[in-house]
Amino acid sequence: MTKNKPLSILFSALFLIWFFGSVAAMIYFSKSETKELCVAAFGQFFFIFGLAAIVSSIKSKNFHAFILFFPLIGAGCLFFSLTYHFMPDKRESLMDMLPYAMLGLFFVVGLVIFLYGVITPVLLTKKCTYGIYGKVISVRSRYEDGTKLYCPTYEIYYRGESIKLCDDFYSNISVKREGESVEMFIDPDDPTRFYIPSHNRFTSRFLIIFGLIFMTVPLIALFGMYMQNKTGG
Repeated sequence: MTKNKPLSILFSALFLIWFFGSVAAMIYFSKSETKELCVAAFGQFFFIFGLAAIVSSIKSKNFHAFILFFPLIGAGCLFFSLTYHFMPDKRESLMDMLPYAMLGLFFVVGLVIFLYGVITPVLLTKKCTYGIYGKVISVRSRYEDGTKLYCPTYEIYYRGESIKLCDDFYSNISVKREGESVEMFIDPDDPTRFYIPSHNRFTSRFLIIFGLIFMTVPLIALFGMYMQNKTGG
């Protein structure tokens, strides 16, 4: 821990410099003649922050598809802002393309969420094959949009060792109580990887439905735009 402390302080300092530098750049460009670069400053922050969040979530084995929003939005902002600034001759066609690009982004995000909801349960059931009962030892809570959500921490005994498990997923569906026993499946080679059948089904269905909505809305919008252009023509 002592060896890593100076490095941690350095990264924290660099993050703060980058964060406040990004904010300063956005303010500066918003008041300059090159206002479009304000969007680029915003985009690079979202893009880099998103990539760091993805790497961190993968390392902690707690990846959630919504994290993909950040780098995708950032990349989109960077592309349009920089193209608009450095290629003046492309500005008119770029603005015409903007609505389609935004709808395409929504579709891609929806597709990723949908695939994540379909594939993740399959991978978990293949790796987590050892059935065991976990006891709820604590339940964290927080509020989101006025709704109280809960996240339980479980304790299992595996190969004579006490292991605490938590997936950091907050929900108000099928709330667990302290002392309750829950059936779960763990990875025999890595007991910190686990899934709870009832929770797994709910999460999977939610992501699939959410992904389908994100995919359907842009398709409907594109069809409406096509019919409008066809009628106008």
